[in-house]
Amino acid sequence: MKPVFLPAFLLLLLTSPFTAALEVGAAKINLAPRPADYEGTWVTDAEDCKGLDAVYLEQLLSPRAPEKADHLATAGSPWNENPNCLYMGGFGIGPANPISAFDEEYGLWARAIAISDGTAAGTIVLTVLDAEGYFWNYAQKCPDFTCGAKALAQEISASTGIPAANFVVASTHSHAAPDLIGGWGFVPGWYMRQVSDAIRDAVSGALANLQPATLQFGEERARAQNRERRDTYRSAEEQQLTWLRAIATGAASNTGKKFASQRQKGKAVAPGQTLAVLGAYAAHPTTKGTNDGVAHPDWPGLFVRRVEERFGGTGLLIMTGLGNMTAGSGTETGTQLADLIPEQHNAARTVPEAATVRALQTVWNHPTTNVPLTTLGFPGFFDRTFTPMPAEVRTGKTPDSAPCVSSSPVSVEVAVTTIRIGEDLAITTGPGELFSNLTNTIKEQSGARVTL
Repeated sequence: MKPVFLPAFLLLLLTSPFTAALEVGAAKINLAPRPADYEGTWVTDAEDCKGLDAVYLEQLLSPRAPEKADHLATAGSPWNENPNCLYMGGFGIGPANPISAFDEEYGLWARAIAISDGTAAGTIVLTVLDAEGYFWNYAQKCPDFTCGAKALAQEISASTGIPAANFVVASTHSHAAPDLIGGWGFVPGWYMRQVSDAIRDAVSGALANLQPATLQFGEERARAQNRERRDTYRSAEEQQLTWLRAIATGAASNTGKKFASQRQKGKAVAPGQTLAVLGAYAAHPTTKGTNDGVAHPDWPGLFVRRVEERFGGTGLLIMTGLGNMTAGSGTETGTQLADLIPEQHNAARTVPEAATVRALQTVWNHPTTNVPLTTLGFPGFFDRTFTPMPAEVRTGKTPDSAPCVSSSPVSVEVAVTTIRIGEDLAITTGPGELFSNLTNTIKEQSGARVTL
């Protein structure tokens, strides 16, 4: 078995002599359930959303769980529940917290930002879902339609000519938002279809809205806004809010018309107005709890609302090393973080107008070492494609000096994408729930002045 040695960073990207002005577009699509549009049924009565028996779960987590539960893995719900319910993710395991309504003040959205240097290779789109999580690929949830970040990127790439590696789908990880990975209830097929369409429409809208823009970026000290989440391990906190802001400098261009499909029509923003603000911070969005069954975007929703109130345009928030971090000021963390971003005239860092945009993606088979999650994954409770292939990962500057080795007889395919915008700004991604040990190191060694 040949071990996989992960590259620590993917920031030394190819450059090109292309010198067109940067263009930015953004869009957002509401994720509030529309079952009638997809010939589905949404059950919102908690009494009708059958809960999971504790003894049943205990049996599933036993060493013989796959043999006991494999007959349940169907295209419907393997959980002992009503398959027409939506559930919150992140609280325990299983369908314990049904969603009865969606928050109407902040809403839950699929938000996308597109950044382009005018070329297909130099066009990237980052989509962020108000959801607990979204898989790279799914095992059986989408038997007759496209879902999962990998498959959707390939589909959109085929229609736009933009490389599949240039499309990234992330989630805010709000525990009060819908679970889209199956660990807290098997998501109804009609809602998975709706989410797939929302991603497509957000991407298409962001591309259609591309127009010349200036990119400002920065890093603000935000130590008071997070703290360690658990005492069972020690890890250095991420202490910075990193951000970028796109300001329109001209009317809509032909770039958007070239890349966007007919799903969305572009609309220009007046020069001088904000197109989008993207922030990145580390703090678990668990401040709303189960919120009496009302799906909520948690503190990221407050961040987005506040930056849109202050600057206009579309707000987005991506999580960084949140694995061991919790919000320092509860739900108001979002508002307080948004207020740290300076006004346009006070922003000292700007991406050069003729900067190139480049993306690089690495895909590998990662060992699955979390026994309970793997046990639940095989029968389909976590609807992830598992590969019956052994895998090994070593960490360290060189394979010989690796201080930690992780291996498993079963693996999953994962991906890391790095985006470089000019010389000074980088955006990195990673699979799963990253911890600040890793993301702090990436920031320190990326080579970019600011790394989101």
